[in-house]
Amino acid sequence: LIAFAAVASVRLVGALLTTALFVIPSATGLKLGKSLSHAMGWSVLFALIGGISGLYLSYYIPGMPSGATIVLCSGIPYFLIRILKA
Repeated sequence: LIAFAAVASVRLVGALLTTALFVIPSATGLKLGKSLSHAMGWSVLFALIGGISGLYLSYYIPGMPSGATIVLCSGIPYFLIRILKA
């Protein structure tokens, strides 16, 4: 119920995207890392990949918002790793 109210609120879209930008790369790193330092390294790598590819796509595809595209590009590796390591 709280998640539905947060998504329905237009004012919180920026906060939700910011939270996703923090959570998704670290969740991906925790899936791959065997220790905390390895997980942090993987998290930084996936954050850079998601940020650069999201900005690139939002620049060259008209009408794509940059924040949502970065979250989308960060989420794709997470779901692929989650499926492959299941």
